[in-house]
Amino acid sequence: RPPRSTLFPYTTLFRSQTLKTFLEAEAWGGPSLIIAYSQCIAHGIDMSTGMSHQKEAVNSGYWPLYRFDPRHTETDHLPFQLDSRKPKIPYTDFANKEARFAMLSRIDPEAHARLSRIAQQDINERWHLYEQMAGVERTVPGMGHGEVVESNESGSGSGNADTVKEVS
Repeated sequence: RPPRSTLFPYTTLFRSQTLKTFLEAEAWGGPSLIIAYSQCIAHGIDMSTGMSHQKEAVNSGYWPLYRFDPRHTETDHLPFQLDSRKPKIPYTDFANKEARFAMLSRIDPEAHARLSRIAQQDINERWHLYEQMAGVERTVPGMGHGEVVESNESGSGSGNADTVKEVS
């Protein structure tokens, strides 16, 4: 078992989500993309608080946890999985701990307040979008549900590279 601090953020949700993400990415037959939040010294935080800072990034909605696995169209799961909960702390509670954001509050408090409001509105709207996406059923051609993708290799330049036929 790896040490908690080397691979996984400290909460059970983060460990579970991280592990699921890596396992799903590895199992996928094609390319996979994993995007992870990683603080750095340039953010101006105490690096010994990195794990709690990551938790605050998630809890503020700045960095929501989600996965997309198109194979779930073949199962009873939806392909977009929203793993984190709705944001429960204001964005500024997270951002003001980073020097790169907090310095603006000292230099130009009005701009900081305005940009913080815009950032919070964006987080709220993005969360709403992700909630909607988590409820969308989508069939990926060639991934089941009776659809087969056939390549049109005629080279006619017609723009119809693939055709989808319903299989009974």
